[in-house]
Amino acid sequence: MDEKAEMTLKERRIAHIQVEIPGLLKHKTILYIGAKIKKRWGKGNEMLPLFVDAGYKIDIVEVFEQNYNALQHFNQNGRNFLGGRVEAGAFRNIIHGNVLDLDILEGLDPEGYDVTMFWHGPEHLDLPDLRPTIQRLEERAKHLSILGCPFGVYHQAAVNGNEWEIHRSALYPIYFERLGYTVATLGRRDEKKSHITAWKRKEQ
Repeated sequence: MDEKAEMTLKERRIAHIQVEIPGLLKHKTILYIGAKIKKRWGKGNEMLPLFVDAGYKIDIVEVFEQNYNALQHFNQNGRNFLGGRVEAGAFRNIIHGNVLDLDILEGLDPEGYDVTMFWHGPEHLDLPDLRPTIQRLEERAKHLSILGCPFGVYHQAAVNGNEWEIHRSALYPIYFERLGYTVATLGRRDEKKSHITAWKRKEQ
């Protein structure tokens, strides 16, 4: 069996993003949208450990109250997980709010974030809401805006009472390319576990 086949989905995505976006971990601050925590550290929030380990100052926006409360609890107390640990104070700010209303961030980081990341969140918005949301995130990024989502159709209903988990849009590379993003994919379109990474750098 080859090495790629032995890698987990999480490992493939982490390797993929670091190869495709050189210098990803050289910055210092990140706005991370929708970083829920499950029993396994890195599951459901697979990129969080990457930024925690790199010493980023991390602000998280989470819309679902149960996820928000869990993040607050873990950040206050620290916790051992299957596959890792969250230390107390790993996150700078945790905001209970909706990515559709980024006014909730006013005053948190007035100079903007080095990186904004909407990771496996775009597919949860209706298409008319997605483009202005991406643009507002870009405005808050000083260096890099990153988006991640399934590659095409991936049906998903509410999960554990969380209607924000519903997949409302099927997205393809051309959508992000038309917004000026560089795009790379994993897997084949419209197949479960396939993936799009899209990113845009700001000229310095």
